[in-house]
Amino acid sequence: MDELKRFNTNHFPILQYIELEEIFRGTDVIKYLQKIKDFSFTDEAVCQFFLHVVYMQSSYRRWKVVDVGTTFSDIVHGVKNELAYLKAAEEIVCLLNMSKENEKFYICYLFMILRKQKISDENSFVLEMKGVVDDIFDKIYTRLAVDFKADHELLKGLSVHLYTTVLRKNQLNTFSLDYNWDDIRYQYPLGFEMATIAGEVLLQQFCYKVSNDEMTYLTLHFQAGIERLKNGEKKIRVLVVCHYGMAAASLIAAKLQRVFHAIEIVDTISMQNFAQLEDIPATLIVSTENIIEHKVPVIYVTPLLAQNELKQISRFIELHCINNSLAVAVMQATVLDLEQADSRNEVLEQAVGGLYKEGLVSEQYLQSVVERENISSTDVGAIAIPHGNPDFVKETKLVIIRLSKPVHWEFSEVSYVFMFAVSKEQFTKNFALFFNFL
Repeated sequence: MDELKRFNTNHFPILQYIELEEIFRGTDVIKYLQKIKDFSFTDEAVCQFFLHVVYMQSSYRRWKVVDVGTTFSDIVHGVKNELAYLKAAEEIVCLLNMSKENEKFYICYLFMILRKQKISDENSFVLEMKGVVDDIFDKIYTRLAVDFKADHELLKGLSVHLYTTVLRKNQLNTFSLDYNWDDIRYQYPLGFEMATIAGEVLLQQFCYKVSNDEMTYLTLHFQAGIERLKNGEKKIRVLVVCHYGMAAASLIAAKLQRVFHAIEIVDTISMQNFAQLEDIPATLIVSTENIIEHKVPVIYVTPLLAQNELKQISRFIELHCINNSLAVAVMQATVLDLEQADSRNEVLEQAVGGLYKEGLVSEQYLQSVVERENISSTDVGAIAIPHGNPDFVKETKLVIIRLSKPVHWEFSEVSYVFMFAVSKEQFTKNFALFFNFL
């Protein structure tokens, strides 16, 4: 409350518009909300709810003739959490000293659109949405060879999201994220690719075209799944060689594991023991003492593990995780110079035409590339990264096209095109290949 008064004095006279009693009641509502076991909200959602509650009270006090109306009277009916929502809304209406029935349904509406941290009956949502989510997972596996069926977190998250928002599309206007949609799709290209596949399924099954905001939410769900998959990948094995003693060696090992999730400490040994090793069971040696010529890469550190030392290790991990096959693909890429191209599709035809002549893709690949572009264009400033269905790729190949004159793609004028045709077999063997390329 002291902070609110300081804000009122120093920044904006907010207390001329709302009363302290309304703030107190709003605080009581938030305390009650945080005790509800059936569902819990994100911190941001709780703040949004508090502002709604304060505004509701102010409007109720100043304009009693204004009614919420019946717009929200049936919105909660049929929702899995109907009883829990109604019970909580009734309690909140009492705390706010509001008597009108419609306010209760408006609060239920807020419950439905606010982002949730947890819902107690998630399993019922999973059962309800199983067919849809299974279809999405199947199509992602078919197109990208990424198997999410064992990811129960993603299964639950998608099920709750799709049921509480997408299926009630004609009644709910969800809060927009604070993130820019373009930033999200460029930052998480593979997650966005999966979101477009989910969008296809929703369009087919529900005749519902996913909005940019919804696409952003879906991208974040899938990106979280991707990160979990990446965490499950084979770790970089690190051998710590330290001549300061076991205390220093243990400190170095503990800090490395805390800072870098992608590494596994295989052992901490002295320089004397290291000299006796015939085989090094590691991908990287982190040492405090000079090691004369060794086939395994060595990074020298002190027990302090200064920032410049951590940066060297971080750089090694980054480079190591980019599979050699990607470097080979870039070095062996076909480079085409196009003097004349009048449209996006003409460029795509030229790119795929060369692959088809070499027998690297089947006839259907061009159509799959065009369809992918129609769903969501892949131009990013002056470049475009078109790609199609891996099922129609016989052998992985990167094609780079340089245009003499920029071609208008969808959002921008494109001068360079990178078409990475990755085969289904390559996708299955190396999930990170296409992800790192994007």
